[in-house]
Amino acid sequence: MGFLVNCPIFNFLPENFVKDSRSRLSIYKRLSGIENEEKVAEIEKELIDRYGTLPNEAIGLLWLIRIKILLRRFGLVSANISKSRLSIKADDNPKIDVTKLMNLMQNSDGIYSLSPDSKIIIKGNFTGLQVAHTQIKELVQTIAAI
Repeated sequence: MGFLVNCPIFNFLPENFVKDSRSRLSIYKRLSGIENEEKVAEIEKELIDRYGTLPNEAIGLLWLIRIKILLRRFGLVSANISKSRLSIKADDNPKIDVTKLMNLMQNSDGIYSLSPDSKIIIKGNFTGLQVAHTQIKELVQTIAAI
């Protein structure tokens, strides 16, 4: 099953950062198969060691991968991120406790809600993918069924 994250933040490896197209493709391939955040940190360190300071687009890409890892781990299939709202869609069997989710929504002063099409909505100020990752991580840690 694919995982989709839509966001207005650039997330790629710029040509002026990784100049060789084969190297860029190889890095993308490695990133697509990562299963945990520790591996993302390893690749981040490797990129810095090999190419220097990460540009914002590459930083965004690494946070995007971290978000996808979280989604996959908890049975969530997509996230749509805008500056003021994050919506998350679950698969048919998410690893979340519905009772915990309902309690969170009731006690959040409108920060958390459920859309008519059953997406979890988080209102906030999502200035970057790191902020979105933090919000998703806090959410799943609060409502996880595992």
